[in-house]
Amino acid sequence: MMLRELVVENLFGELTHRISFKTEDGLTLLHGTNGVGKTMTLRALDNLFNKKFRTLRNLPLTALQVEFDNGDRLQVAKKALGGKQISIVLEFILNQKASLSETWTYRPARYEI
Repeated sequence: MMLRELVVENLFGELTHRISFKTEDGLTLLHGTNGVGKTMTLRALDNLFNKKFRTLRNLPLTALQVEFDNGDRLQVAKKALGGKQISIVLEFILNQKASLSETWTYRPARYEI
């Protein structure tokens, strides 16, 4: 399974990037001026696929979405939960082409309601 597309939303509070991966060629280049989020986009991918959810939660973006070449799509969005104090959690939604979607939430170990 290979990546087909990545969308990073509201990066630095203002930028949204849509990157199509060239799976036929096996190479995709990211280029742009300083400060547009090239490194932050790669960090987001690294944190997602290496299960560094606490670090992913702290990146300056509100959501990301990855689509795979088999049609599956994973969406990750930050959500604020209230209570005694506001806590930011990650909501994951996996839409598989062959079945229904699944949703789960990452809450940090010190989460309080």
